[in-house]
Amino acid sequence: MVWCTGIVDADPWKNAIVQIAQAKVNMSGWVVFLKGIGANWLVCLAVWLGFSAHSTAGKMMGLWFPVMCFVAIGYEHSIANMFFIPLGMLQGAAISWNDFILANLIPATFGNIVGGALFVGCIYSYLYTKR
Repeated sequence: MVWCTGIVDADPWKNAIVQIAQAKVNMSGWVVFLKGIGANWLVCLAVWLGFSAHSTAGKMMGLWFPVMCFVAIGYEHSIANMFFIPLGMLQGAAISWNDFILANLIPATFGNIVGGALFVGCIYSYLYTKR
């Protein structure tokens, strides 16, 4: 819906999308992995805070702040990158599917698993398990 409608065909949007997509696949796998940990740590924290809040305003704040932090910091989230990098490819970025999957998607996904499962799920499970 974004590419077919031409929403981002003009500069500065097209140029920004291409540059960001290329930067995402040109990082080392270790950096992508670490950024993936931070991304899903914040996303899962947002979900946790959203579920734990009782008011609508509390849910909105609980969801908004961690997600905006992960976006502003520039962390790598595999689901977000499944949109953004192919969009950059459609806009002319010099990225192959192999580059996308091997250089970004796989290390980001593993980082997301560590960030969400270990840093949020396991810690909260340990803290709230009755002994």
